[in-house]
Amino acid sequence: MCGGTVTGDLIAFTVNWGSAITTWAGHGVFDLNNQPQILTLWHLVLSIADETDPQKQWETVMAGADTFFR
Repeated sequence: MCGGTVTGDLIAFTVNWGSAITTWAGHGVFDLNNQPQILTLWHLVLSIADETDPQKQWETVMAGADTFFR
């Protein structure tokens, strides 16, 4: 399951992988060759095996950056 939204040059979308969810948020730009790109930051969270362990809670959160292009 996935969904998203766009307003102006801003974009956000989410993918539910079943035991994890990833969200991307960013904006559309043009590179030096005038080709469209989407620059995003992402967060991925996994299901927590032990919800009472604070260390495990943060081990299941990841972040990064992606560039999408044709």
